[in-house]
Amino acid sequence: MVDSRNLVVGALTLLLSCVAFTRTAGGQEYGSVDRASIDVSIIRIIAAPESLDRARVSVSGFLLLEGDGDLICLSKEDVEYLLLKNCLELRFDYSALHATREDVLKLNGKHAIVEGIVDATDQGRYSVASAALKGVTRVDSLEEVERPQR
Repeated sequence: MVDSRNLVVGALTLLLSCVAFTRTAGGQEYGSVDRASIDVSIIRIIAAPESLDRARVSVSGFLLLEGDGDLICLSKEDVEYLLLKNCLELRFDYSALHATREDVLKLNGKHAIVEGIVDATDQGRYSVASAALKGVTRVDSLEEVERPQR
């Protein structure tokens, strides 16, 4: 039983590595405007950032935008209590966003979706985040999205 479990875990790890490699094998550079992103949970990046290193991803979370650094965090509580290991550092590409810093700051504290390229080695300005999303080319509020009526 243990051997088959190890085999399954090994196969999944290999598969994830292949997916991450194929997403970056095209010579994609940080800051490029490539909208083909993988929709992943922020938890997956926090748990194993190296498995998605240099992959273009789309994540949702709560924004903490300050002068010392911009972050997307797993929950509102992570923002409120500054639990920064549950956050990813953000590096915005304002020219690709077609927005100014002031436009982005209007989303501070809001639930948002962000697209960027994972940098597993960058833990932010003070080495407190789990990883970074560089070349962020999308940031949109999710609070204004209409929810289906039940």
